[in-house]
Amino acid sequence: MPNSRPDHARSDASVDLLVVGALTIDRFPDGTTAPGGTVLHAARAAARARASVAVVTAAGPEPEAQEGLRELRRIAVLQLEAVPETLVFHHDERSGRRRLSLDGSVRLRPDPRLLRRLRPLAMLLGPVAGELDATALATIDEGIEARVRVAALQGWLRARAADGLVTPLDPADLPQAARAELRNCDVVVASHEDLGHAERHPVASAATALSDVLPGPGLLITWGAAGYVRAEAGTREPIVVRRRSAIAGLAATTGAGDAFTAIMAIRLARGASLSAAARAADAAVDRWLARQPGATRRGTGD
Repeated sequence: MPNSRPDHARSDASVDLLVVGALTIDRFPDGTTAPGGTVLHAARAAARARASVAVVTAAGPEPEAQEGLRELRRIAVLQLEAVPETLVFHHDERSGRRRLSLDGSVRLRPDPRLLRRLRPLAMLLGPVAGELDATALATIDEGIEARVRVAALQGWLRARAADGLVTPLDPADLPQAARAELRNCDVVVASHEDLGHAERHPVASAATALSDVLPGPGLLITWGAAGYVRAEAGTREPIVVRRRSAIAGLAATTGAGDAFTAIMAIRLARGASLSAAARAADAAVDRWLARQPGATRRGTGD
């Protein structure tokens, strides 16, 4: 895990990336648990890239949550809202498909006075389960100005059944407050799983359908090891980017999508185009995965 500060300090007290969202506890089929959530995975990616990062999050007193908070304090400027219980995700794999179940509920309530001290070049909104409601978003909008705004759509596209099972929510059913916030972003990122796509390789129609709901921002639809779909702001001609090779042999790739989004946001804030930022993010995540135990490279052809 990263444990060092960035190798540069800013005279204007700004940070490269601010990530906002709830911390989670992830429980896996083998009985292990670990802290998680976009805030943690994105902060780790920023630290690996030696970028400065701040985090606004909510977490409870559980040992796993406290472990995640200790790590965040080492690598980021942390604004914490203490809550009675941390969100818990139960991960399962059935027939090659990931299944998620969720316990708990959190509504993030950032302190506007503390928010005004943060001066991020890029901001990543990374909800995991609806914690960024209209009240939270209004507070963030009032307190934060950023050169680039990026949103990870996953938390807004998750519906929870009575038994806790998480299912994809149709983008057309997004709450109006979320739609308004997302339309004001520079880029919105979603995974094909969050959008309910089961195709093996990226399809352009995924971005076309999402742009009908969210006209305005650029779009990136990640497709795991297979690649991604990119749609520039203001266009309806998505570009499918397919990987020629990918990393295999890993027990889990949890957090890879969040790492991709974090690096992409940082590069955008430094002036890169969406295509260049996505390529840099894809390459950074590929290098990180290649260093994991058991990693091997394979082709991605049919």
